[in-house]
Amino acid sequence: MNKRHFPWVFISQTLLCTSLVLLGNSCIDNKYDLNKDISMVIGIGGELGIPLGETEEKALRDLLGPDDIADLDTTDGAYGLHKKEDIIAKIERFDDVTIDEIDASTDFKITFKTLTIDPISFPENEPDITMSKEPISRPEMNITPIMGRSDLSTTLTLGSFPEGVIPEVKITLRRPDNVDFEISNIFCPTEITSISSVVLGSQAKLEWDLSDIKNKLRLSSGTITLTDFQINFPEGFVLSNPSKGKIVGDNVLSLVGEQLPCDRNIITFTLERYEKTIQNQNGSISGFTEEITYSGDLKFSISGVTTGTDAGDCNISMPLVLSCSPQVSDMHMSLSGVNVDVPQTVISNEVDITGINEEVTKINKVYFDESSKITVTSSPLNLGELALRGNNALIDFSSKLTFAPDNNTWDNGKLVITPSEIKNGFTKTVTLQSIDLSGEELSGTNNSKSIHFEPDFIVGSMKLTVSGNTTFSGLQEFNNNVKVPVKVTSAMLDVVDADVETSAFTSNLEEHSADIDIKDVSIPDKIEDLGWVQLKSPSKISLAMDVNPIPEGAGEMRFQNLNIDFPAFIELESDQKIEVHKDQGGNVLYRRLVLDGKGAIFTKNSVTRSWTNAGMKLNITKLDLTQAESYKLIEGKLSLSEVIKVSGNVVLGEGSISLTDLQGDINVDTKVSVAPMEVGIVACRVKENVTDENPHTKIDLGDLSDYLKEGSKLYLPKANFKLKASNPLGVPVDVDLVFKPYKNGRLLLMDAPSVPVSINAYQHVEDISNADTTRLMIVGKEYPENIPAPEGYTKIQFDRLSEVIEQVPDSIIIDAYPKADAPVAGSWHMVNLDRPNNDMDIKCEVGVPFALGDNINIVYCDTIDNIQDDLDDIFDKVTVSEIILNVKVTNGVPLNLKLKVIPLGPDAEEPISSSDLKVLFDDNTEGNIAAGSYNFDSQKTEPTETTVQIKIIEVNGSNALKRLDGLELKIEGGLGDQNKGTEGGVPLKTSQSIKAKVGLKVKGIQADMNEF
Repeated sequence: MNKRHFPWVFISQTLLCTSLVLLGNSCIDNKYDLNKDISMVIGIGGELGIPLGETEEKALRDLLGPDDIADLDTTDGAYGLHKKEDIIAKIERFDDVTIDEIDASTDFKITFKTLTIDPISFPENEPDITMSKEPISRPEMNITPIMGRSDLSTTLTLGSFPEGVIPEVKITLRRPDNVDFEISNIFCPTEITSISSVVLGSQAKLEWDLSDIKNKLRLSSGTITLTDFQINFPEGFVLSNPSKGKIVGDNVLSLVGEQLPCDRNIITFTLERYEKTIQNQNGSISGFTEEITYSGDLKFSISGVTTGTDAGDCNISMPLVLSCSPQVSDMHMSLSGVNVDVPQTVISNEVDITGINEEVTKINKVYFDESSKITVTSSPLNLGELALRGNNALIDFSSKLTFAPDNNTWDNGKLVITPSEIKNGFTKTVTLQSIDLSGEELSGTNNSKSIHFEPDFIVGSMKLTVSGNTTFSGLQEFNNNVKVPVKVTSAMLDVVDADVETSAFTSNLEEHSADIDIKDVSIPDKIEDLGWVQLKSPSKISLAMDVNPIPEGAGEMRFQNLNIDFPAFIELESDQKIEVHKDQGGNVLYRRLVLDGKGAIFTKNSVTRSWTNAGMKLNITKLDLTQAESYKLIEGKLSLSEVIKVSGNVVLGEGSISLTDLQGDINVDTKVSVAPMEVGIVACRVKENVTDENPHTKIDLGDLSDYLKEGSKLYLPKANFKLKASNPLGVPVDVDLVFKPYKNGRLLLMDAPSVPVSINAYQHVEDISNADTTRLMIVGKEYPENIPAPEGYTKIQFDRLSEVIEQVPDSIIIDAYPKADAPVAGSWHMVNLDRPNNDMDIKCEVGVPFALGDNINIVYCDTIDNIQDDLDDIFDKVTVSEIILNVKVTNGVPLNLKLKVIPLGPDAEEPISSSDLKVLFDDNTEGNIAAGSYNFDSQKTEPTETTVQIKIIEVNGSNALKRLDGLELKIEGGLGDQNKGTEGGVPLKTSQSIKAKVGLKVKGIQADMNEF
């Protein structure tokens, strides 16, 4: 028997769905050979049994998998289809909403009296600040006097010289002996880490007596010329001022080429200093000795005038002496870690503030102009190269004094003086802005009031260390009580303003209103109404007040508790005080900007005084038009009836108001303006049609339809469409989803069914990087009620879902028709205009679990061929009247099946006519095969075993059995009328299988025994 793959493929095709054709082919190996295995016990009319074998058990998982059908899903052991597609609803970026500038203005009049305060004088003050430290002893050093004598002599063999000039005589002497330089008994305080240079300034002399040459050679005059002779002091010596010769490399006296008279010579020079680093070892320094050496060959020539000499040997003595008594005049040394304390010092000041008006009952603060400066100086300390290190000194001016920002270094309001500035001197100038006098009492009569004020300046203590290089003299200076010459210079401070408590200088303003005028509003076509708008960035409110005319000599002024009332629809942010006034029902009536006196300072410009809020934070962040009275939006024009109101008090003497007279009425022109505003988030009503075109998507099911028999219908009770709709708009959207199933380009349903769904509005439109996701699960009416939707999904019933799928379409077109849902009462649509696009992404996920349904049609095919190979030995010797086929079927499919047999002729190709062979079923079974038993609780199928006996009888001696070479077995089944006992709705699973075991009997044998 040959196994053919094609029929098995159709097994898998048919098991996938509820109305399929299941075709299969089993391969049964030959188990019996008449020449070897059959017993030859033969009786006439008896039976001959031949076991043909059994088929392999074939489960759906072996026949069909995800590689056969695109998007086939078998993850839970059951078959289903899983497809994903996207529907993109293109919603272009909304055009900008812009609100043009806002203007409002009003005029009013004010009147003031005069306020005066005399200039304030700060006296000069120089405190006594002395460094506190332990004195450092002077190092002691003993230097042994230098004394070196060398007795130089030689014997000259001379010829006789007549009177007159003698010829040149050359002489070579040995080098003089080295001379010791010795330092002993060095005492050094531990604060001194090393000595780097010893200052001597001592005179040394070289004595060389050449008179013996003069005497022995009877010279009336004579000189010697030195060829090569140097005196080498140890490295570190610095020599100077030689009377003869020259200094080479600081420490060498060279006499090369010098001429000396033949007499007693004295050459002097100075030992300036001895530069050698001598390290201190806990106060003890060991003495040491170094050598002074001579270098060069001591050669010289003698010339002169003689009175005449006799020939012969002449012994000449030339003693040489080097001597010096070094005295230490100073030393260069290094100090390390010498602790110095600078104590805290209080600089007391007495200040009188005079010339205060009789109307003034209290002064809280006085203000000064930029020329009002206090200067603190200190001259340099005489510390030489010594360095000061440690903490800074902090000058704490009285907390009642406020200074302007400057280039000085401050630490929490205290002026910083560094150790370097203490040493090198400094000048610190600070600009006084104001003095807080709120705690000071007025004294004197009404006609002459004054305040006596004693602010203390505290110079903080310093912990310092002194290190670096110094000398004896510098150490002496350091040991003396070093004073830090800090001085506060005198200053005259002009009062330009004062914060006073007085009724006499207050002018109460009546409330004044300014109509708000908004020039223009630009609104996108997709928006048909505005609720409120939040600006992309706060828009600055510019306030301006011009005061004029002001009489000559009048000073500056400011508002005290200036109130500017903005209408309720304007929301503000400010670094000033904002009061929100509401009615009894909690509704905002207006927002009041309260300026506390420093908020509106007038500066002088010719005869006009102006104030703006340039340095003040005052911005519009939001416009809530629902709070505006008589608000109308007509063709992009914004119409409303709102005003800004100004009220409060005006006083002299606060901030930078000058203290000169103000007389008569003063006109104040007040303007409020806002630059054009760009809107970021808008609460509005969006028009219904938010898209320019209706999006759609196509779900391709082509592979599935290829596997299904024409006319099949799917039974899919658990089929569902999961939707994940991502909505970036703060607008709820209703979408009609229209399903159009197609097969071979033909629309299967002319009245395409639709299902309405609602997509939630995005709740966080301020975040343009995200969007809200609405999760919906569309199911048919057959979907089991006891199966919930996945977590986060809402189940929506679509009664016609089964119609869309049951005819096995090769594709489904889903058209989406979105439209904006009207906002619920009391709310608005929300749109972020900064979002680059507002595309709505609807992700479709199709889930189709397959099950057995009413229109099932299953055929299992099995072909047994090459039967003649097994029966030739029998048919050659005997005549056979019939054969019996025993088929034992193990059915793991929950369907009742029926077995049919078709005899096949040579090569198992053409059927044998029923007039030649009859096929009969024994025991009235009619080939019925019992269904497997499916347990819905355990979701498993228990297989059943059914044995079917089939007779194949030769008719009228046709000898057709000898032509029988194959049998085609068909196992058919379904859930129609012929199979009402089988339960539908069972899921198709990969584990469901069919297996057959086949046996063959030969009956009705007639034989001629002579042929055996």
